[in-house]
Amino acid sequence: MSHWSFTISGSLLVVALAVWLGAGWLCWQNWQRRGGKAAAALEMLRFIIMTLLAFTLLRPEWVRRIERT
Repeated sequence: MSHWSFTISGSLLVVALAVWLGAGWLCWQNWQRRGGKAAAALEMLRFIIMTLLAFTLLRPEWVRRIERT
C-alpha cells in the first residue's frame, strides 16, 4: 500500500491555504491590470511556482508499506 503523507497541523494548513489563495488572487489582479497574453503567461508561471513551493513546504513524503510474509 502506498500513499502520500504530509507533516503539518490543521491550523497551519488553514493558514497556508489562505496564503495560497491570496497569492492566486494577487496573480489574477495583476493579470487583469496589465492584460495581454505575456502577462497571463508570467502570472501563470508565478502561480505554478507558488503552488510547487507551497507543496514542498507541506513536507510531503511518499510512503510505501511492504508487508513481509
